Amino acid sequence: MVGKNSVSWNTMIGGYARQGRYKEILEIFKEMRVAKIEPSRFTMVSVLTSCSYLGALEQGEWMQAHIEKNGIDVDSVLGTALVEMFAKCGNIERALSVFKSMEERDVGAWNSMIHKLAVHGHGQEAFAIFSDMLRSNTLPDDITFLGLLSVCRHLGLVDEGKRFFQLMSEEYGLVPKVEHYGCMVDLLCRADLLEEARDLIDSSQASQTKSSVPMWGALLGASCRLKDVAMGEYAAKHLLQLDPFDGSCYTVLSNLYSAAGLYEKAIEVRNEMKKQGLEKIPGSSSVEIDGLVLDFWVGSCSLE
Repeated sequence: MVGKNSVSWNTMIGGYARQGRYKEILEIFKEMRVAKIEPSRFTMVSVLTSCSYLGALEQGEWMQAHIEKNGIDVDSVLGTALVEMFAKCGNIERALSVFKSMEERDVGAWNSMIHKLAVHGHGQEAFAIFSDMLRSNTLPDDITFLGLLSVCRHLGLVDEGKRFFQLMSEEYGLVPKVEHYGCMVDLLCRADLLEEARDLIDSSQASQTKSSVPMWGALLGASCRLKDVAMGEYAAKHLLQLDPFDGSCYTVLSNLYSAAGLYEKAIEVRNEMKKQGLEKIPGSSSVEIDGLVLDFWVGSCSLE
């Protein structure tokens, strides 16, 4: 393109941003810098987002320096992009510093900080940010509570998890989604509270749908780890109703029987697998939450 102006450059970056072509965005931005073209606010956000996905910390730091040098107002959108960039590039301290310096924070900014602290294992800091959020009169949404429940799951905070799960519906009128149930079920299973986990799954509207597979898988995996045959059979029954050809379910159920010394039943399950032509490959059911991959169960009697 001959005689490209700032509009042309920014339009090109906008097009690549809509396609998720982050590498190309950074390449174009380098050309813009050489040509001394001033980036628009949208371009700055797009570049920071690209840095987040590619781990390009140096480019992100240049953008922050450019913003500070030129006295550019950091609104909630631009500030959140900076927070995301630093956090995803591994520098949670600078992400938190940027967040605290922001004068304008919408619910998305608060959620971003809570989730990033959760990902980096800073549970108490995430709870503190949530308290600050409430004091600022910003109403939390379902994404806020997903981040808080992720913290509880990561740190094994059962009582806190129950409190947040209850708070979102009773205090804020938010209906828990399958992701919220998934976090709670996994938290309960890791704490060996299998009956509570089972009851929670049964109470969810998703209990008879495909989206409940990770939850039933968590219960089956925990049952195998604890050698709770009755609970494992209950979970396996629901899993196989949803997917009769799930080889991973058969594998874990067989391992459960073996761990409990019920070798004849274990052989029966293995024979059923052969009959249906299912491979004996341990599998897992996972759900990703803003960078947190929850591995609910595997082929062995353990919960990773």
